[in-house]
Amino acid sequence: MGTIIDAGHYYSAHGPTMWSRLGWQMGEAHKHENPKVGDKLLLFIDDVHSAEDLHPLERRKPVVVFQPAADHVLYESDMRNEAKEIFSILISLEKKKRPKQKWNMVLFWRANCRFVR
Repeated sequence: MGTIIDAGHYYSAHGPTMWSRLGWQMGEAHKHENPKVGDKLLLFIDDVHSAEDLHPLERRKPVVVFQPAADHVLYESDMRNEAKEIFSILISLEKKKRPKQKWNMVLFWRANCRFVR
């Protein structure tokens, strides 16, 4: 059984940037340097957020040519409803049953994920 490596990400409202390409190169390098049978590369595309939702620094990055040979392509819109459901379950867990945290992940997610708003 292999590992799915999240090797790339970009916002479809803006397009891939140098960071998308760099992330993909890092994933490919990891797969090459640590070969395991069944390892696959995943490309995650955020097709939910608009260009206005992006951080100003991200919006200013120029779009680059980016055509990775992904084993799997995952769109945020395809997992949005399931993610809301899982998040609701996680935040409703009794304190004793919640995983130990070094920081408050619930507040982190509330501050950074638009799908919970």
